[in-house]
Amino acid sequence: MWRDACAWGAWGETPVVKATGQRFSPNMISAISNKGHLQFMLVDKFKADVFIDFMKRMIRYSKEKIFLIIDGHPARKTKKLKAWLAAHKDRIEVFFIPPYSPELNAQEYLNQDVKTNLIGKRRPLNKAAMRSNVESFMNERKNNKKQVQKYFHAPHCQICSVMILIRLNNQTINKSKIESNSQQLLPSLFL
Repeated sequence: MWRDACAWGAWGETPVVKATGQRFSPNMISAISNKGHLQFMLVDKFKADVFIDFMKRMIRYSKEKIFLIIDGHPARKTKKLKAWLAAHKDRIEVFFIPPYSPELNAQEYLNQDVKTNLIGKRRPLNKAAMRSNVESFMNERKNNKKQVQKYFHAPHCQICSVMILIRLNNQTINKSKIESNSQQLLPSLFL
């Protein structure tokens, strides 16, 4: 036996690593709330139109105003999206977390959960199998409100929520209304 820089094998034989040779990954947009709600959507490509469609679905299923905390993905900063948000400002309000601050985004804990407990433990052979696995895992999480709430237990995530409440309070919005409507949803793109 000899050891090359990449693999082990017998002298004179090329080592063979069993793999599909395909690279694939799911694209998912999701939103979680500190009340344990989870919504997700598997998409082919993440663009502003997809994000608007996702927010339309969130508004349709929510009785209260949604305070959405998002990162600075380019699809979330388009003119089309800004116009849509302005037209629906009575139903949804968006707050951007600072750049390079994933620790403030509770959604990142969901992404890590997916990567650790799904992607790392089940090796699908094709994109359809991976999509099915992700959909099944996310539906399990959707039904487990306690687990979703745990994503918000990180101190930085709690600080982010307090910062948003302070900002809202400074905008002269009724604080009691904010506390009763504290359905904070944190979307992110999982690649």
